[in-house]
Amino acid sequence: MPTPTSSLTVRKKIPCSPSVAFGHWTDPKSMAAWFAPDPAMTTQAEIDLRPGGKYTISFKPPGKEPAMVVGGEYLEITPPHRLVYTWIWAKESDPDWKDRTVVTVEFKAAGKDSTELILTHEQFSATESRDHHEKGWQAILSRMPAA
Repeated sequence: MPTPTSSLTVRKKIPCSPSVAFGHWTDPKSMAAWFAPDPAMTTQAEIDLRPGGKYTISFKPPGKEPAMVVGGEYLEITPPHRLVYTWIWAKESDPDWKDRTVVTVEFKAAGKDSTELILTHEQFSATESRDHHEKGWQAILSRMPAA
């Protein structure tokens, strides 16, 4: 059973509509431009946006080999308000590779052309992994485009 320390929540206000923000999370070309913690660069973003569809995102920090690879399956897609998907690191990318966690991203209107993004990442097996992911999400969200 998950405990309060097995999840994290990150909130960010974004100066665009929920539909634009949702598009940044669901369009592979858009994700390839921003979905990596600085100074890493996204090297691949593949998305099959449907319940049961898969995604794969690869990114590479400078001087690090091989690229870090994460993927999973879409569980819920409610445009432009909500995405729920599994998050599984490739074995070589993370010591917690065997963990299957779940990410929920909510896009709530917060005034004219503004969105409150609420990201909840759950089912971590270790506090250290949760804390590492929280830092990663904050870094990734800092790069999310407004338009």
